[in-house]
Amino acid sequence: MSSQPNSSLIAANSEWLDSLESSVSSPSTFLDRASSMVELGVPVVPLPPCKKFPPPKSWQDFATTNIETINGWLVPNGQPAIAFKDSNCACVATLDGVWFLDIDNMQIVSAQIEKETGHKLQEIQTLVVRSSDEKRHLYFKQNDVSRALGNVDYDSAEGAELFSARVNGKYVVSPLSVHPDTGAEYEVTRNMDIIEAPVWLTDWLKTAKRSSGQRKAKQAADETVKVSEGGRDDFLFAKACELRDAKMSQKAALAALLVINADQCVPPMDESVVRIKIKSAYTRDARKQKNAEGHVESSTSPTPKPCVDGQDDVQILDGAFHGILGRIIRKLQPQTESHPMGNLLELMTSVGSMIGRTAYAQVEGTKHFCNLFFVRVGVTARSRKGTGKDRVAEIMNLVNPTWMQYQNTSGLGSGEAVIWAIRDRLVGPVQDKKTHQWSTEVIDPGEENKTLHVSEGEFVGVLTVASRKDNILSKIIRDGWDGKPLRNTVKTAPCFCLEPHLSMACDITKNELLRGLSESDKFNGFANRYLWPHVSRMKELPHGGEPIDWTEEARELQNAIEFAREQQRVFMHRNARLRWERMYHDLGVDELGIVGAVTARAEAQVLRLSLIFALLDLSDQIKVEHLEAANAVWQYCLASARFIFGQTVARPDSLTSDQVKLLGFLSGGPKNRTQISVDCFQRHKSADGITLDLAVLKNHGHISETPDTKGTAIFSVKG
Repeated sequence: MSSQPNSSLIAANSEWLDSLESSVSSPSTFLDRASSMVELGVPVVPLPPCKKFPPPKSWQDFATTNIETINGWLVPNGQPAIAFKDSNCACVATLDGVWFLDIDNMQIVSAQIEKETGHKLQEIQTLVVRSSDEKRHLYFKQNDVSRALGNVDYDSAEGAELFSARVNGKYVVSPLSVHPDTGAEYEVTRNMDIIEAPVWLTDWLKTAKRSSGQRKAKQAADETVKVSEGGRDDFLFAKACELRDAKMSQKAALAALLVINADQCVPPMDESVVRIKIKSAYTRDARKQKNAEGHVESSTSPTPKPCVDGQDDVQILDGAFHGILGRIIRKLQPQTESHPMGNLLELMTSVGSMIGRTAYAQVEGTKHFCNLFFVRVGVTARSRKGTGKDRVAEIMNLVNPTWMQYQNTSGLGSGEAVIWAIRDRLVGPVQDKKTHQWSTEVIDPGEENKTLHVSEGEFVGVLTVASRKDNILSKIIRDGWDGKPLRNTVKTAPCFCLEPHLSMACDITKNELLRGLSESDKFNGFANRYLWPHVSRMKELPHGGEPIDWTEEARELQNAIEFAREQQRVFMHRNARLRWERMYHDLGVDELGIVGAVTARAEAQVLRLSLIFALLDLSDQIKVEHLEAANAVWQYCLASARFIFGQTVARPDSLTSDQVKLLGFLSGGPKNRTQISVDCFQRHKSADGITLDLAVLKNHGHISETPDTKGTAIFSVKG
């Protein structure tokens, strides 16, 4: 993390500083605590004296290893800052620095590790700090394995926290700081160089992370479950918002939240923290009311008017413009000619990319992360597709300029280029030219960040490349949406990415799309991984719209994205599960022809959309309102697909010779895949080719598919 000007931390946290006690009885000073960590390359930030919680405003931004910056905190602009003199110190986990294994019960955790791995935790030769009796902090250097691990919170079955892996954006209290409960200093018990964690330990943590997620899934519907240290912050804030929404006064809500804290948090949080949660919830509500009075917030969606292009428009259902995204769209629409649904999906795709491969919703064994693919389809080139993209880019540049510069690209020339942009490190044999000895070395360092957002203004170019013979772009796009490993195994430049996070936001006209989308890509799963919103010009602004101040919205998006990055598996609230069961049936109704082919992933698309809506609401559960908002977006895209592709007629004379042959073969009676391969094509057609032909015939309404008693798919001619 970059260091800030010396006075920034002082100015940003003036209220916090006013509340600090100026003197604490301790032999060590903040400079002693900070210096010892800075020498090891560990970023630090001050904490209140004898406290464990950080300054309230953007504390992660101030973490630094720059001793001059730290001295500037102590003596800003030449004036002594006595409040910082005795401050505790926090060591901050960063992806390019260190991470911490924070153990709350050393005896239980070490015994569990030894039993399950055969290794002893006490034998690891790294820096170890004792906070109290059984509590230890183990310091480790970051590497690719730890970065992939992410933050881990592990509780016992009874709800007591046993340990946490603090990998990014979290902290532990430094040595020499004063413990708030015991009054003793945090003590270094093993003064060693900080090393990378052994592989057996990170493997064990991965297993523990999975088992913890499974246990939490079983407890998700039980409101009486105790909340341990790792989840108390989010739990209390969510409860504070519920009390606010119940129209309780701020004073009454505080009293109620203190009771909840005492009953359900293990151990209960400090009363000052509870007060902060209530204040934050009610402050946010006041901002929402202010927006409503200024006609920025509304309970209804912006309804598209007849577009200037003179074409039919697709109507947007109420509820699509939910939460912070809806507020942004309503604020933007008076100042742009572009379509609100195109702008909404541009926002959702960008934010989903920024969140990265962290939070996910799971269906059986399939994980759905926050990455989306969508293509704005205009009737003409005057549909103002690019205008909306540019306006959303203004906001995204405020939210995360690094993402805009390094994870946002355009111009897909090949599938190999996609993999290369997010390739993993390549290790292989290298021969020394002098000794001729072989050794294993890093051949290519790869790219650290596996997130790639493709902003493609000319989607017709993607279709052209994907249709070329032997080009792998179509497969890479399909696997990228799924989050599957991407591989290019050619001998000259092999590369791969095992955990990609690929998003796409593209533009095309209707005529270009219908000409350029190949028959194969309509039916092989390429097209149905995209959302297809129809967009049009909403108004005429000859001089363009006025500039908009997005500072507050950008800050809120930043907070939501940081929240989302801390999540793992996101479950549905029990009421949402009931709503999803009804919605799932409706989403599964078959559409015929090309419309059915390009919208065949309705359930998965709605799940991803609802996940993003939930995370931006700072919710660790998908709720009914998130499903409803996602369904409203999907219904617009489904209606758009009918408008865009509905004129394509499914005629027998549009089929290929193999498809006509297959249709004739099935007219003789129901058959399974093996019979089709052997008896119809004499094993001369690939399995993928048969799958494509069956999909075309099924989506054109010529054949049906039903399972037999053993679950084997049987195909027969309709009627």
